[in-house]
Amino acid sequence: TKVAFWSIVLVALTAMSTATAAPKAAAEKRPLVVAVSDLYTLWDPHASWWSDDVDLATLMGEPLYQVDITNPQYLMVPRLAADFPRWSDDGLSMLIDLREGIMFHDGTPFNADAVVWNIERIENLYDAGECEWASGLLNDTDASATGAFRIESVVATGEYQVNITLNEPFVPIINVMSYNGWTYLSPTWGADFADDYVFTSDDGYVGTGPFVLAGVTADDMTFVSNEEYWRTPADIKEMVWVVNDDDTSRSEGLLAGDYDFGGILPSYYDQAEAAEEVFFAEGPLQFVQFWIGFNNFLYDVQ
Repeated sequence: TKVAFWSIVLVALTAMSTATAAPKAAAEKRPLVVAVSDLYTLWDPHASWWSDDVDLATLMGEPLYQVDITNPQYLMVPRLAADFPRWSDDGLSMLIDLREGIMFHDGTPFNADAVVWNIERIENLYDAGECEWASGLLNDTDASATGAFRIESVVATGEYQVNITLNEPFVPIINVMSYNGWTYLSPTWGADFADDYVFTSDDGYVGTGPFVLAGVTADDMTFVSNEEYWRTPADIKEMVWVVNDDDTSRSEGLLAGDYDFGGILPSYYDQAEAAEEVFFAEGPLQFVQFWIGFNNFLYDVQ
């Protein structure tokens, strides 16, 4: 059951294939070895729009809200937020209570000041043209980054409460806040990047998530469990993502036991299903959110 659960989670993180296979746990204790097609180009979740880069945010960081992928209806649930917002009558301001007792990996407490710092950081990146996803999701006109940032202000109204005011009503704001790129970083750690904001350090970043980056090379990344995680710490204590950009070699390595988890080519499905030592699961390629907007910016199609 544990293998199946982590398979579901990793499929959501890596989107490697419509099918995955995971060998049963080996007798010797070793890290979980995950085969990936490549590593990542930008460590900054607030600045990247590339899905592979944002995968890291799911391991090391968390948003205020998140889609529950274990629910068939994919319901939105609070993550770092304690509950859903309480809205003002004009639909512009939302009061959000935050979970208490959560710590960033560096020991900095997650609180209202941390939320304010992160949102202000995203706005600074947006203004500098360095936050691609905000240009598309938090732009009040269109996706060309010419409009105003949708958030008018963010204020700490208590140690664990923030008030966020929009410049106009925006129905899918909670959906946007669930985007993995909108993960929360430690203000203490992030102070080193106060001048230029975008960071490219190979040391990763400091979030609140279930895993901490322990090391990175040109060929692999190693993560260890965050034993102080506010939810239940992961059963997987160490995980190594190994680069193999050859689909055939990656599929064969998985079946041979070189990797514990990875995507395989359709031509190997029958072998995976027949192998007793392999757990084979087939599912959709990816999960995509859509929403319908009203009173949006109108384009001159002439």
